[in-house]
Amino acid sequence: MSDPVTITMLIIAAIPATIASIVTAIITVKTFSVTKSTHELVNGSMTLQLKLHAKTARSKANITNSDVDIAVADLAEKMLKEHETRRSLIEGSMDKATVEV
Repeated sequence: MSDPVTITMLIIAAIPATIASIVTAIITVKTFSVTKSTHELVNGSMTLQLKLHAKTARSKANITNSDVDIAVADLAEKMLKEHETRRSLIEGSMDKATVEV
């Protein structure tokens, strides 16, 4: 599980498809350390976006008390939590990996 190909596949599976093609291009051109830095940057940006959406959705739900708005806020918070869990698992695997250059 610590070989670069396995780690690369975990990274690609954990991030949205819209970003996966960019990360894939970088992985094929640069070393593992560059890939890891890029992954952390992209994942950090994704985390910020998910946090912003969850907070905004929850604020709107608290104001409107609409069942739909509450469901949207619940889903946004669930997506954030799932992303943070995947990020933690993947970054933990990346920290344990050794790469020969």
